[in-house]
This record gives sequence, structure tokens and C-alpha cells, in this order.
Amino acid sequence: MPNLSRRSFLQQSGILLAGAGVAAAVRKAGAQAPAWQQTTDKKIRIGVVGGRFGCSFHWHQHPNCTVAAVSDLIPDRRDRLMKTYACDKSYESLEVLIQDPNIDAVALFTGAPDHPRHTVACMEAGKHVISACPACMTLEDAAKL
Repeated sequence: MPNLSRRSFLQQSGILLAGAGVAAAVRKAGAQAPAWQQTTDKKIRIGVVGGRFGCSFHWHQHPNCTVAAVSDLIPDRRDRLMKTYACDKSYESLEVLIQDPNIDAVALFTGAPDHPRHTVACMEAGKHVISACPACMTLEDAAKL
């Protein structure tokens, strides 16, 4: 853990408080965030892994995302993912899914103890990763990530 001096703590706290004050002032003034505008037609091709919690998201409803493949070790869960995301491509394991060159990112919804190992495998395969919390359980796993 890095050494934190009293001076750096106070400086960082001051910056945080100032930012919170500005945010509150903007909200109070009734400022509205600009409306979202699509700036590209590129679709991120996501592979969803984990057929329980993985069915809870709405990737397929975003105009710049498509669920290109799904995976779960248990066939019933894999079928549920395919139905949820109207996806016709499935893999029996994460290890096979990450070999697919048509997958840009992997949404990991596997068991918490597996997140570090799965995240590292995805990144080593050149994939972006969306990981359910917790991303890791130990400091050693955090260092790997």
C-alpha cells in the first residue's frame, strides 16, 4: 500500500470536496446532460459467459452492441443464454469462446473465484472484459489483473 502523507491526503480530499461541490451546483442549476447521439455504426461483438447472472443484462438492446456468442458449461444454461440474446452461436467453454476472432469483448458472469483466471485468459486472448463483481478475491489476483 503506498505511503499517504497528511499533506497529500488533505490535497486529494480537497479536490474531491471541490468536485462534489461543483457537481452539486450544476445539479442545483438544473443543468441537463446532452442527449446521447450515436457517433459510429460499429457494433461491439460481445460473448456472454455464465448462464445464470449473465441473462440479466440488456447488451442486445444497445444499438452499438450485439451478442455474437454465449457460453456455459451446463447445456441448459447455455440454451437459456441463446434464447435470452437471440444468439445462434454457443460454445461449451470460455476457453473455446475466446478463440473466436469475431468476439471483441467478453462479459464474464462466472463464479467469483474464477473471475481473475477468466479475466486474465480473456485479456491474453486480446479481448476486452466486462466482469461481474468482485473482479478478484485476493491481493495476488488483483496484482495479476
